[in-house]
Amino acid sequence: SLSGAWNYIFDNKSYAYDYMLDKLGHTELLAVQEDALAETARTFAELQGTTASDEVVDYVLRKQVLVDYEVTVAHVLGLARAADSLRNVSMQLCTVDYRLPRCEVEERYFLVYDDIAFPSVSPYDTRHPIPECRIYSRGTIYRILLGRFSTKRPVSTFRGAAPLSYLIDDDGKWCYYAGGFATRREAEEAQARLKKRGFARPEIVVWHDGEYRNVSLDGDAAAETYRVEIAAPGPLSDEVKQAIARTARGAGLSRAGQKFIVGMFDDRAVAEQVAQAVRRADPDLEIKIAETAE
Repeated sequence: SLSGAWNYIFDNKSYAYDYMLDKLGHTELLAVQEDALAETARTFAELQGTTASDEVVDYVLRKQVLVDYEVTVAHVLGLARAADSLRNVSMQLCTVDYRLPRCEVEERYFLVYDDIAFPSVSPYDTRHPIPECRIYSRGTIYRILLGRFSTKRPVSTFRGAAPLSYLIDDDGKWCYYAGGFATRREAEEAQARLKKRGFARPEIVVWHDGEYRNVSLDGDAAAETYRVEIAAPGPLSDEVKQAIARTARGAGLSRAGQKFIVGMFDDRAVAEQVAQAVRRADPDLEIKIAETAE
């Protein structure tokens, strides 16, 4: 919006001043303005893509040129007070810090985790039915699949468990899920509690970046493991080491060249927790999660 409004103003003002000076015979001033604009274009080209906003840089650079042009026009017309006022504006523009650094936006995502409970009064009824299961496009979340059914099931089917959610799969089956967990260990603990509550075959499922997998059925056939790789030319700070110690659950820390390696982890969610803790401790480090499969 800034660029659109500013281009309209700049084009109309420049046209009006050029037309007037041409009619008054001041062609030498037109040449000076043309040179100033060419120099501004070169400066903008050098800065393009290196600051927080190309639009702001373009605005400030051309605003300076236009205000200086207006000072010239005011002198030609004998408008001394207007020239003095515009000159003050020009001096103020020279103090504007428009070369602000680029904003490196780090994508963040928020997953809602919730343990399974058995409240005395179910939160679900005809007015508040079981909601559709939320699929997150980023991150890892485990849930417990309570069953697949040919038709929609009443709340009483699930023995008072909460929170619940459902999805209709590609086969048209109604799949009901309980809870939401950050790690497989938490999901396994919830699975054990459900079995004690009389659920015949609760299964652990996981979504990673929107991709679904039934852990209970697939098992560890893929033998996937994960590690956290930290690119650092020098030693890690004490803050980073403490963050690793708090979250890595005893996983080893080793160094290979200019890269530190934490892991292996059987659970990607745990690797993600370690990576996030390291990022908080030192946002300047380059961190990635590497996956291996046997």
